[in-house]
Amino acid sequence: MEAGNKKPYKLCYDKGGESGMVEVIIFGDIHLGAGTCDIEEVMKIKEKYWMGKPCISMGDVCDFGIDRGMNFDNKYNPQKQIELAKDLFKGLDIRAYVLGNHCNRLNQKVGLNFMKIILDKEPQHEVNIDGCSFYMSHGRSAARNPLTEFTKFYEFVDADIIMLGHNHTLGVWNVWRGKRRVVLCRTGSFIGHAAYARENGYAPTIKGWISVNTKSKIATCYSLIKGRVKKI
Repeated sequence: MEAGNKKPYKLCYDKGGESGMVEVIIFGDIHLGAGTCDIEEVMKIKEKYWMGKPCISMGDVCDFGIDRGMNFDNKYNPQKQIELAKDLFKGLDIRAYVLGNHCNRLNQKVGLNFMKIILDKEPQHEVNIDGCSFYMSHGRSAARNPLTEFTKFYEFVDADIIMLGHNHTLGVWNVWRGKRRVVLCRTGSFIGHAAYARENGYAPTIKGWISVNTKSKIATCYSLIKGRVKKI
């Protein structure tokens, strides 16, 4: 094994120990620079749980509270937020990413996709990792029922794992399409109960991310509660 963070991929095993699989990390809605985002906390999670594993980024890496007359509690300006994002992605194996509505604030204002600059790749909605197919969209709906928005994707998407971010819900649901199990994931956030969420009456959400076993195609939630990571 090489020194430092340059770790080779490890084969993880299911409970039966029959064969290897790859663990895919899905995270999003970090909102770097927002007042309730603990940057040091996110970096510790990255180093301990995400390094050396293929990752998918679900958008809204930065907060970019710059327009639309809303009240933002950003601690850092967009330039600093992009620098923090660059530090976050350093050393991570990002297989795919999508842009979130907060990312697009900068894109729509000046035509800048900061993620393309950092990762040197275009956003995409589909990727196959170790034989497991993923479909991802940042999402748009703020409906209180976290499953509502999946209905339109479920009608046309052919994938093992369908993932949405945006509403900061952390959850996994298994549904059946004929004889095939399809996993629906809401991929969580790292912003906690942001000021704009409190002002608009949105309930607090649990911080966390999703892990997918490519062999069993089982998704697992990892929550961050009071500084402790729990598998839920």
